[in-house]
Amino acid sequence: HHALVGEALRRIDGHAIDRRGYYQHPNYGSLFWGHLIRGGKSTGESITLSLFRDGQPLTGQSDHVVNFQFGLQDQDSLSEQTFLINYASDRSTQRGPNGQPDLVERPGLRLDFVMRQGFAIKGIPLEAKFEARNLTNVKYQEFQTLNSSRIDNNTYVLGRTFQLGVTAKF
Repeated sequence: HHALVGEALRRIDGHAIDRRGYYQHPNYGSLFWGHLIRGGKSTGESITLSLFRDGQPLTGQSDHVVNFQFGLQDQDSLSEQTFLINYASDRSTQRGPNGQPDLVERPGLRLDFVMRQGFAIKGIPLEAKFEARNLTNVKYQEFQTLNSSRIDNNTYVLGRTFQLGVTAKF
């Protein structure tokens, strides 16, 4: 992919890229952006890019993203309880064809809870894990808007999921 007119690379995996295509490496100083891909990545690993195209972020870029995790942990008894809160503002998922409005996704606010607890029965070490996902019951929404009209393209209820499992180590 070659840069298009009006397209600019801003960040790769969180590293700011300057106007000349360089970033600051903590040990080696100023390096060209290609080192972030060739030097530290293996085949199949994901790379996060932040681009601007004609002053607009490319598809998939939210203006506001919050990922917050709060947990309690007791390593002696293998006890762990974690709340995960994720929020992302509206983002374009696909450019609208032939001058139509972009398709927009509304991720919203999501709350998950994960709990692990270690215990033993007759000397056999066991671990119980409980997961409660999408406790806010946010639905997936993908739509287009034009003036005061909204067309839902792909909107559905994700639902809440609960999972309980026990593993044993022999």
